Amino acid sequence: MGRRRRDVSLKAKLNHCVEAQQFDRQLLLELFGVADQMALVRPGSDDSHMLDGYLMSTLFYEPSTRTRLSFESAMNRLGGRVLSTESAG
Repeated sequence: MGRRRRDVSLKAKLNHCVEAQQFDRQLLLELFGVADQMALVRPGSDDSHMLDGYLMSTLFYEPSTRTRLSFESAMNRLGGRVLSTESAG
């Protein structure tokens, strides 16, 4: 897919997701483009391991099982690991 080269610019702009205000229109369009590409990744393909060695940490202040599980599922499908809490509030 050649994704890693494209993601470098996105990664440089977005190291941590902390608040919605850090996303401008251009960053959201770029992020949605990457998400569209990731949706095409099939289990067992080379790209299904693109997040090997990455750790995603989640912290939810309100219980949000569906959102938490969708984040965790996506990270696991791409080879990454997850550290999460069910509710920080």
